[in-house]
Amino acid sequence: MEKLLDKWVNQTNWNENIASALATFCKLENLEISKKTIFENYIGGEKMANFSEVSRFCTEWGIDHIGLNFVKKHLDNQFLPAFVLMDKYHTVLVIKIKNDEVYFFDGVRGLIQESIDSFFERSMGHIVLVEVGNYKKEAYYQKHVKEENERIKKISDHFSVKIIDHFLTSEECDLLKEKGESLYVRSQVSASEGNGSEISSIRTSSSAFLVQKDSFFDDIRERAAQLINLNKERFESIQLTSYTKGQLYDAHSDAFADYDTDALKEGQRTDTVLVYLNDDYEGGGTFFPYLNKIIKAKKGRAVTWKSLDENGKIDPLGTHGGLPVMNGRKYICNLWARNTDQSNWK
Repeated sequence: MEKLLDKWVNQTNWNENIASALATFCKLENLEISKKTIFENYIGGEKMANFSEVSRFCTEWGIDHIGLNFVKKHLDNQFLPAFVLMDKYHTVLVIKIKNDEVYFFDGVRGLIQESIDSFFERSMGHIVLVEVGNYKKEAYYQKHVKEENERIKKISDHFSVKIIDHFLTSEECDLLKEKGESLYVRSQVSASEGNGSEISSIRTSSSAFLVQKDSFFDDIRERAAQLINLNKERFESIQLTSYTKGQLYDAHSDAFADYDTDALKEGQRTDTVLVYLNDDYEGGGTFFPYLNKIIKAKKGRAVTWKSLDENGKIDPLGTHGGLPVMNGRKYICNLWARNTDQSNWK
């Protein structure tokens, strides 16, 4: 199932939900209708594109479809793929039913699995069933695909995400996991008003900060500093994060927003070094929505990127997320560097 993520076309803005679902459907079904055309014609302006855009799209491109009141019997592979309205502004593409679970594409969170009962309970009661048949192919499809590929390459050339395999040995990964195992608590995010941190549905993992003095931790920070040419004293305490089945972290920047005055007192985050401590799980890739890039785990692999642009402002290209874990348990190590010395509060 994880290979299906290659078919996912994500949204990067609030009004691209319908376009994301439609473009993913076209990629899944190998339809020659480009992302460019879909994202230019089937998103909202002042208001979010509504569910009727699915029917309009199908009508305009000659795709057989029928809109129905959603009942549980529709959650059957013979009716899939299908578009389901989850709330007023949120449509998903259901692609498979397996072992009483629904597999569907979400514009922000990628491929998700959820129990049939839970999925049906959350839905708004509307579904569009589709059957491709003889559809209208887009005349400029190849041209638009080439332009999109060139656009992504240009962005990727400008913003560097570096992958370094064997940053930690397998034994070092296991030792880090062991040292943090008894320290995990529910992960938090910066509070919306900038006053401390809070638990949020956008981040459902557990985290552990390794704050104690330890030569092993110092050595890891030193190696991370060498990767990105910084002094190791710029790094915060090491954070370990664990994700079990279904847990995720929505797209975000590691840098702090201007309103997050409490966090900024200790300096702004400038760089991230993320290390995968295991790879014996499914899903859970690290996703960069503006780069259209998913990095898969490899035990001991480090990934580095900058959170700020050349003017010291938050760079949206550094936006990233942890996609849902589908099976198993994911462990990562986060090393965040700031623009000030952090040695006083480690």
